[in-house]
Amino acid sequence: SFIVDREPSYPSPSEKVKLNKVIGRYRLLLKTIAWRYDIGEIKFGLADLLVGRNEPGDYKEALKLYNDILKGVTSPYLRGRALAGKAELMITSNEPKEIEEAISLAKSAAEIVRKEISPNDFFYQKAQVVQAELLTKKGGSSNLKLAARLYEGVIKNEKSNAYFKSRAMVGLSELKTYTAPIKELKKYVDHCHTAQILLAERPSDYFMVKAKVIESEVLTRLNPKKNANKTIALCNSVILNKAADPDLVLRAKLDKADVSKPHNALKLIKEVRASKILPDYLAQKAKMVEEAIKKRSR
Repeated sequence: SFIVDREPSYPSPSEKVKLNKVIGRYRLLLKTIAWRYDIGEIKFGLADLLVGRNEPGDYKEALKLYNDILKGVTSPYLRGRALAGKAELMITSNEPKEIEEAISLAKSAAEIVRKEISPNDFFYQKAQVVQAELLTKKGGSSNLKLAARLYEGVIKNEKSNAYFKSRAMVGLSELKTYTAPIKELKKYVDHCHTAQILLAERPSDYFMVKAKVIESEVLTRLNPKKNANKTIALCNSVILNKAADPDLVLRAKLDKADVSKPHNALKLIKEVRASKILPDYLAQKAKMVEEAIKKRSR
């Protein structure tokens, strides 16, 4: 049985000790029983574990495993799962051609899994969410509308896996933060809050942390003065989380600055600008927040 069948939650076990132990066993299996009929499932299990661990080099190794599976796979269901896994790894690419390819992979994965199993399957939901995230990254009105529909489909399905339902809630909320009418924003605050409940056992998971960041941004647009204390509390929980993604920490600092008193806000912006990994979009946001603060303090 592949690893997802063994674990009630996703990704695979969060404790590094357990992950390392199981990864070691999978690697040993690949070295000693390459002749087995289910070698593709073993490769898939290892790839999923590597993605769950996410240490330097893990994504590269996982991508190689997914590619190996796709070269010789005979099971349509395994092919669909490998396509979804490969598409997810390609989200980090900044090459338009690769993003386009990944969208196609995710779409194919969803079609295969839906046909072979059902739309309630874990990997169908994964393919839908990954496709939506890729479409959001690609941008454009039609792509964003399709992404929203894909997210909503996973959210509305009562049988959706909790991990991907929460991931869809976070993705949709981010998509709607600055486009939805003010009167609709409470819905996305609720989505972010629900996502945090669903991911409560994974306090450092990327989407658990992102749910807090997005909730703070929706609250700020909804009513910055009224929601300032709640926004600051959410941002502080991200900033103080030593295992949080660095980009999300920088984003939380800027969100906190947006509702803080001028002196504290400018100090936070200075910290963000001092970062050696500051992405362009956060540099632009830092500039916008600083200008807004200076206007308020006049």
